[in-house]
Amino acid sequence: MSNFGKKLAAIFAFAIMLAAAPALAQPMRPGMGAYDEVHQWRGASWWWANHPEWVRKNHPTWWGDYDEGHNWRPAAWWWQNNPGWVRHHHPEWWGDWDNDHVWRPADWWYQQNPNWIYQHHPEWWGAPYEGVWYPASWWVANFPQWVQMYHPGWFTTT
Repeated sequence: MSNFGKKLAAIFAFAIMLAAAPALAQPMRPGMGAYDEVHQWRGASWWWANHPEWVRKNHPTWWGDYDEGHNWRPAAWWWQNNPGWVRHHHPEWWGDWDNDHVWRPADWWYQQNPNWIYQHHPEWWGAPYEGVWYPASWWVANFPQWVQMYHPGWFTTT
């Protein structure tokens, strides 16, 4: 490759790095949430308050509810602070504690250790779609014909 070609390749690589820098500069955020259209991090509570249909469609396991002070709390908070309330009001909030005693939803377990789910929680009915695990309730809401054909028992459990 000539010196001109090497310089051109270096300039092109530098331009790509500059273009990618804003995306790379965004830190990973803990917990549930996503960046909005102007790349500002918003927690799940903001998404539930402002775009609940988007959450239901795109993040069906961003489980949580409002406490008595009208503050949205994730399912992990509820499991930590009032597990009886969760069992009574939201039995569909499938998840479990990891080795560090952090509550993780079922989709996290599917991503991290799917065999663990099959061994410890066969009652967590769901299936992956495009590499992401979704609970039976999401399947019933979004693909009822598929559920009727392949998992008709999910209709009675969701």
